Amino acid sequence: MIALERDQSAQAEQLLGQSVQSWRRHAQLGQHAWDLCHLAQAQGELGHDAAADASRRECLYLLRAQHSVNTTSALVHIAQAALDRNDLDVARD
Repeated sequence: MIALERDQSAQAEQLLGQSVQSWRRHAQLGQHAWDLCHLAQAQGELGHDAAADASRRECLYLLRAQHSVNTTSALVHIAQAALDRNDLDVARD
């Protein structure tokens, strides 16, 4: 997250990707779905659009599966990240 906040997208993508892989291996990704949202942000900033879209979709799917979680904040986060990089199509979606 620090790399992402420092606009070090490549490092953020690498580290968040490792985190997501680890959560998958331990069947814990559902509890750490936000890592996918943040990974999508890093991927989007690097122009890895297909990977970012897949990460966003999986993040929202996992968050929606947790009935106690409000997905509105995730949608706002995704839209804000898209607006930060002037990607109006993703922000609208």
